[in-house]
Amino acid sequence: MKLNSAPDEQLIRALCRGRGEAFAVLFARHRRGLYNYVLRLCRRPHDAEELTQEAFLRMLRHCRTFRGESSLKTWLWGIATNVTRDLLRRRKADRQHSDPASILKDRPANPSTEPEAAALSTERAQQVRHALMQLPEDERTVVVLRHYEGMKFAQIAGMLDIPESTAKSRMRYAFEKLERILKPLMSS
Repeated sequence: MKLNSAPDEQLIRALCRGRGEAFAVLFARHRRGLYNYVLRLCRRPHDAEELTQEAFLRMLRHCRTFRGESSLKTWLWGIATNVTRDLLRRRKADRQHSDPASILKDRPANPSTEPEAAALSTERAQQVRHALMQLPEDERTVVVLRHYEGMKFAQIAGMLDIPESTAKSRMRYAFEKLERILKPLMSS
Protein backbone atom coordinates (compact mmCIF):
# COMPACT_ATOMS: atom_id res chain seq x y z
CA MET A 1 0.00 0.00 0.00
CA LYS A 2 1.33 3.43 -0.97
CA LEU A 3 0.79 5.45 2.21
CA ASN A 4 1.15 8.99 0.88
CA SER A 5 -1.94 8.64 -1.28
CA ALA A 6 -3.94 6.43 1.10
CA PRO A 7 -7.12 7.81 2.69
CA ASP A 8 -6.97 8.74 6.36
CA GLU A 9 -9.11 5.81 7.47
CA GLN A 10 -6.73 3.37 5.79
CA LEU A 11 -3.77 5.10 7.43
CA ILE A 12 -5.27 4.87 10.92
CA ARG A 13 -5.81 1.14 10.42
CA ALA A 14 -2.18 0.78 9.29
CA LEU A 15 -1.09 2.78 12.32
CA CYS A 16 -2.99 0.43 14.63
CA ARG A 17 -1.16 -2.48 13.00
CA GLY A 18 2.14 -0.89 13.97
CA ARG A 19 3.12 0.89 10.76
CA GLY A 20 4.84 3.99 12.12
CA GLU A 21 5.18 5.53 8.70
CA ALA A 22 1.37 5.87 8.65
CA PHE A 23 1.68 8.19 11.63
CA ALA A 24 4.23 10.30 9.78
CA VAL A 25 1.86 10.67 6.81
CA LEU A 26 -1.09 11.58 9.05
CA PHE A 27 1.05 14.07 10.97
CA ALA A 28 2.30 15.72 7.78
CA ARG A 29 -1.22 15.80 6.35
CA HIS A 30 -3.00 17.30 9.37
CA ARG A 31 -0.41 19.08 11.55
CA ARG A 32 -0.76 22.54 10.06
CA GLY A 33 -4.57 22.59 10.02
CA LEU A 34 -4.79 21.18 13.54
CA TYR A 35 -2.22 23.68 14.83
CA ASN A 36 -4.17 26.60 13.30
CA TYR A 37 -7.40 25.32 14.83
CA VAL A 38 -5.85 24.94 18.30
CA LEU A 39 -4.18 28.34 18.03
CA ARG A 40 -7.55 29.96 17.41
CA LEU A 41 -8.81 28.38 20.61
CA CYS A 42 -5.87 28.91 22.95
CA ARG A 43 -4.25 32.11 21.56
CA ARG A 44 -0.64 31.17 22.36
CA PRO A 45 1.64 29.72 19.66
CA HIS A 46 3.78 27.77 22.14
CA ASP A 47 0.69 26.24 23.77
CA ALA A 48 -0.82 25.49 20.36
CA GLU A 49 2.32 23.61 19.33
CA GLU A 50 2.30 21.53 22.52
CA LEU A 51 -1.44 20.87 22.31
CA THR A 52 -1.13 19.82 18.68
CA GLN A 53 1.59 17.35 19.60
CA GLU A 54 -0.48 16.08 22.54
CA ALA A 55 -3.49 15.56 20.26
CA PHE A 56 -1.37 13.51 17.86
CA LEU A 57 0.09 11.48 20.72
CA ARG A 58 -3.40 10.71 22.00
CA MET A 59 -4.43 9.73 18.48
CA LEU A 60 -1.46 7.36 18.40
CA ARG A 61 -2.21 5.88 21.84
CA HIS A 62 -5.92 5.49 21.17
CA CYS A 63 -5.94 4.67 17.46
CA ARG A 64 -7.80 1.43 18.17
CA THR A 65 -10.75 3.40 19.55
CA PHE A 66 -11.35 5.08 16.17
CA ARG A 67 -14.57 3.47 14.96
CA GLY A 68 -14.87 5.25 11.64
CA GLU A 69 -18.30 6.70 12.45
CA SER A 70 -16.89 10.11 11.53
CA SER A 71 -13.90 11.18 9.50
CA LEU A 72 -10.46 10.92 11.03
CA LYS A 73 -10.21 14.71 10.84
CA THR A 74 -13.37 15.11 12.92
CA TRP A 75 -12.07 12.59 15.45
CA LEU A 76 -8.62 14.22 15.63
CA TRP A 77 -10.09 17.73 15.93
CA GLY A 78 -12.28 16.39 18.75
CA ILE A 79 -9.18 15.13 20.57
CA ALA A 80 -7.56 18.54 20.07
CA THR A 81 -10.67 20.27 21.39
CA ASN A 82 -10.51 18.18 24.55
CA VAL A 83 -6.82 18.76 25.23
CA THR A 84 -7.29 22.48 24.58
CA ARG A 85 -10.28 22.64 26.93
CA ASP A 86 -8.18 20.96 29.61
CA LEU A 87 -5.51 23.63 29.24
CA LEU A 88 -8.03 26.47 29.25
CA ARG A 89 -9.66 25.10 32.39
CA ARG A 90 -6.27 24.90 34.10
CA ARG A 91 -5.55 28.48 33.07
CA LYS A 92 -8.88 29.63 34.42
CA ALA A 93 -8.29 27.78 37.68
CA ASP A 94 -4.87 29.39 37.95
CA ARG A 95 -6.43 32.78 37.10
CA GLN A 96 -3.94 33.35 34.30
CA HIS A 97 -5.16 35.67 31.57
CA SER A 98 -3.47 36.16 28.25
CA ASP A 99 -2.74 39.39 26.48
CA PRO A 100 -5.34 40.12 23.76
CA ALA A 101 -2.55 41.33 21.48
CA SER A 102 -1.22 37.76 21.22
CA ILE A 103 -4.48 36.25 19.97
CA LEU A 104 -3.47 35.22 16.47
CA LYS A 105 -1.02 36.22 13.83
CA ASP A 106 -2.42 38.20 10.93
CA ARG A 107 -2.34 36.79 7.48
CA PRO A 108 0.01 38.88 5.40
CA ALA A 109 -1.75 41.70 3.62
CA ASN A 110 -2.08 41.38 -0.12
CA PRO A 111 0.82 43.47 -1.48
CA SER A 112 -1.28 44.54 -4.46
CA THR A 113 -3.76 46.42 -2.25
CA GLU A 114 -3.42 50.00 -1.18
CA PRO A 115 -1.51 50.37 2.12
CA GLU A 116 -4.45 52.13 3.80
CA ALA A 117 -6.87 49.37 2.80
CA ALA A 118 -4.44 46.68 3.96
CA ALA A 119 -3.99 48.44 7.32
CA LEU A 120 -7.75 48.77 7.76
CA SER A 121 -8.26 45.11 6.87
CA THR A 122 -5.60 44.04 9.37
CA GLU A 123 -7.10 46.23 12.09
CA ARG A 124 -10.60 44.85 11.51
CA ALA A 125 -9.28 41.27 11.52
CA GLN A 126 -7.63 41.95 14.87
CA GLN A 127 -10.88 43.39 16.21
CA VAL A 128 -12.79 40.30 15.10
CA ARG A 129 -10.23 37.96 16.69
CA HIS A 130 -10.28 39.96 19.91
CA ALA A 131 -14.09 39.84 19.96
CA LEU A 132 -14.00 36.10 19.25
CA MET A 133 -11.79 35.56 22.29
CA GLN A 134 -14.39 37.31 24.47
CA LEU A 135 -16.96 34.62 23.69
CA PRO A 136 -17.53 31.74 26.10
CA GLU A 137 -15.38 28.75 25.19
CA ASP A 138 -18.27 26.58 23.97
CA GLU A 139 -19.55 29.28 21.59
CA ARG A 140 -16.05 30.19 20.37
CA THR A 141 -15.33 26.54 19.62
CA VAL A 142 -18.44 26.22 17.41
CA VAL A 143 -17.61 29.45 15.54
CA VAL A 144 -14.02 28.35 14.91
CA LEU A 145 -15.06 24.88 13.76
CA ARG A 146 -17.78 26.20 11.47
CA HIS A 147 -16.16 29.28 9.95
CA TYR A 148 -12.44 28.62 10.14
CA GLU A 149 -12.44 24.84 9.76
CA GLY A 150 -15.47 24.64 7.45
CA MET A 151 -17.19 21.84 9.35
CA LYS A 152 -20.91 21.17 9.04
CA PHE A 153 -23.12 21.46 12.12
CA ALA A 154 -23.62 17.68 12.16
CA GLN A 155 -19.85 17.15 12.32
CA ILE A 156 -19.48 19.76 15.05
CA ALA A 157 -22.26 18.18 17.06
CA GLY A 158 -20.72 14.73 16.75
CA MET A 159 -17.27 15.98 17.66
CA LEU A 160 -18.48 17.92 20.72
CA ASP A 161 -21.03 15.27 21.69
CA ILE A 162 -23.93 17.73 21.63
CA PRO A 163 -27.17 17.82 19.63
CA GLU A 164 -26.95 19.57 16.27
CA SER A 165 -29.55 22.08 17.47
CA THR A 166 -27.24 23.01 20.36
CA ALA A 167 -24.38 23.64 17.95
CA LYS A 168 -26.65 25.90 15.88
CA SER A 169 -27.91 27.79 18.91
CA ARG A 170 -24.36 28.32 20.18
CA MET A 171 -23.53 29.78 16.78
CA ARG A 172 -26.55 32.08 16.90
CA TYR A 173 -25.71 33.29 20.43
CA ALA A 174 -22.08 33.78 19.45
CA PHE A 175 -23.03 35.91 16.43
CA GLU A 176 -25.38 38.01 18.54
CA LYS A 177 -22.56 38.65 21.02
CA LEU A 178 -20.04 39.34 18.28
CA GLU A 179 -22.41 41.82 16.70
CA ARG A 180 -22.84 43.67 20.02
CA ILE A 181 -19.07 43.75 20.56
CA LEU A 182 -18.13 44.72 17.02
CA LYS A 183 -20.94 47.11 16.04
CA PRO A 184 -19.40 50.15 17.77
CA LEU A 185 -15.96 49.30 16.36
CA MET A 186 -17.15 48.75 12.79
CA SER A 187 -19.08 52.03 12.60
CA SER A 188 -15.97 54.08 13.36
